Amino acid sequence: MRLERLAVLRLTVLRLAVARFAVVRRFAVLRFAVLRLAVLRRFAVLRLAVVRFFAVPRFAVDRLFAVLRFAVLRFFAVLRFAVDRFFAVLRFAVVRFFAVLRFAVLRFAVERFAVVRLAPVRREAVERLAEDLFAPPDLLRVFELLLAINVLLFGVC
Repeated sequence: MRLERLAVLRLTVLRLAVARFAVVRRFAVLRFAVLRLAVLRRFAVLRLAVVRFFAVPRFAVDRLFAVLRFAVLRFFAVLRFAVDRFFAVLRFAVVRFFAVLRFAVLRFAVERFAVVRLAPVRREAVERLAEDLFAPPDLLRVFELLLAINVLLFGVC
């Protein structure tokens, strides 16, 4: 009987512990939510005040730097266009100079190509003339065949 009573008491204590844990958990969540909300509001107000305070000097600094930047840009833009004009004149002079050289080289290449084209024709004409003068074409073929047979025989031996 005593064991049963202890078991019931123990079970009741466990139930109370679970209930207390649930209550503590619920209030902990609520407390955390309230704290979070309060902290966020407080920091939001502070943040807004800081932003308002720093916004005015920042815009003043931005305006000052914007004016300086545009002045510097105008100054360098004039210099850049002057430099561009100067180098453009030089560039066109160089292009004209190299264009003349390039056309001279092209003319030379055309003449060389003409010489190269004519040279094989002349050589073939000379070879044909030599064939006609020194040996009939059939005799040349016979010599070529004899030479091929000779190479084959020496290669086999």
